[in-house]
Amino acid sequence: GTMEIIRRRIINPLRDVLSQGLSPEKLALSFAFGVTGGLFPIPGVTTLVCALFILIFKLNVAATQIANMVLTPADLALMFPLIKAGDWMTGSPSFKGTATEITAKMKEDFFGFLADFWVALLHGILAWSVFALIVTPILYYMLLPLMRRVTKTWS
Repeated sequence: GTMEIIRRRIINPLRDVLSQGLSPEKLALSFAFGVTGGLFPIPGVTTLVCALFILIFKLNVAATQIANMVLTPADLALMFPLIKAGDWMTGSPSFKGTATEITAKMKEDFFGFLADFWVALLHGILAWSVFALIVTPILYYMLLPLMRRVTKTWS
């Protein structure tokens, strides 16, 4: 059932990551970038964004991707607010239509969706970039004390 999926896809990999002997700093940084990368406003692209973060910042792959995977529902929920925030930042609306209509278009024809809504997606990426620059360091410093406690427990 659902609990088995959660155990297999999140809890067991998380236990494995925590038992690898990584530093609290590396874990906190990996989780922080996994969260912000996991909220990138183009669904299906978050894994690539996290992979870039992993390469650039030498993050732990599993920790970063676990955070990314856990954030998938939030990613879908925040896509439109990020686009609207980008619209506000640029002073121009990027699309007309409801979130339901746009989501249906995305499911029906993903590449057509990209062609029709590229300006909206750029606005979302702009807002996400500002969000990521602010939130990633905050998350890191919030997660660091927890990671220090967790690594003491698991080492």
